Amino acid sequence: MGCINPLLNLTAARALLKLPPADREGIEAVMRDVRDQANADAENAWLRRKGPMAAYWRAVSAKPCTSPTPSIKARTDALKG
Repeated sequence: MGCINPLLNLTAARALLKLPPADREGIEAVMRDVRDQANADAENAWLRRKGPMAAYWRAVSAKPCTSPTPSIKARTDALKG
């Protein structure tokens, strides 16, 4: 099993778990796109020798772990249990 995103331990983020599954899946897709774009910007900044910007974008694209992210249902079940 992958890691649980620590952001979902925040009270405000836990409100996401109360949304209907279709809404959560839409938000998840958008957040994955943001992560991918931020990661691409980090790579671009690194290639341009812009270390501080590369670090910023890498932090924005940060993943909770390197293993595959579990499904929304698995994360929701883990947080409830």
